Amino acid sequence: MTISLINSISDDSVQQNDASLHILSELRLSPTVSFWTADVPNILSYLRLGHVWPQTPLNCYVWWFVGTANYNTIGMLMAWASIERHILVFHHQWLNTQKKRIYIHYMPLAIIVLYAIIFFTICIFFIPCDNIFVYTQPWCLAPCFTTNNAVLLFDTLVNGVFPCFAITILNILLLIRVIKQKQRLRQQVEWHKYQRMIIQLASCSAFFLLFNLPFKCLSLAYIFGVPYGSMGKVELLTYFFSNFISVGMPFICLGSSPEIWRKLKEIMKVQYFVTRITPQIS
Repeated sequence: MTISLINSISDDSVQQNDASLHILSELRLSPTVSFWTADVPNILSYLRLGHVWPQTPLNCYVWWFVGTANYNTIGMLMAWASIERHILVFHHQWLNTQKKRIYIHYMPLAIIVLYAIIFFTICIFFIPCDNIFVYTQPWCLAPCFTTNNAVLLFDTLVNGVFPCFAITILNILLLIRVIKQKQRLRQQVEWHKYQRMIIQLASCSAFFLLFNLPFKCLSLAYIFGVPYGSMGKVELLTYFFSNFISVGMPFICLGSSPEIWRKLKEIMKVQYFVTRITPQIS
């Protein structure tokens, strides 16, 4: 019911036609896939039962694929959103025709999603190694490609650490560029024109970095020799809180939208009105 509410209140024609909000729609959809398939349900089931259920290889394979593909897709989409924000604020003429929008806006989104699907399909299903399913461990322990140091290093750096640093640097650069432009032109920046986009993407970026960066730093530490389990509960808590990205990202993206708040108020007013006028049947 929660997912239905999120999708219904965000299905607005203004948002659908606004290029700056298409990535936010992708960020809402990607965690929704986690909710409806294997990632979040399996996590909640493990926390409740203390073991993976159902205890089948198929469940583990689906959990691995959905978890890794969705988790890393969110990071890569956030990184591209940070790049596109510079285009929308300072080079909006690059998107003034349908052909330009296809090449500069839609094609990168499609490439990111296809790359994540293809990369993790190969890693989980086609890399020649033997998977061991440990149902007493969260995530069925791990897919066997994580034992391949070269693949794991590439995955951690390119799909995990690099997007985090790109998001941080690009957001700082955006703030610097806006301030410098304001000083150079000696006029007020048209914040009303870009305020919604900047607030939404900045909120999503900050939320993503808060829960993702510690987890990626921990993964990087393992690759360079830090023994598993050497940090005690810090490891468990870092992994646990990283799951908040899938759970909370749709709400962060929607909660930072003024249109969504207005629509929620309208829904609440209608509900209150219906409740007041509906006769009570004893």
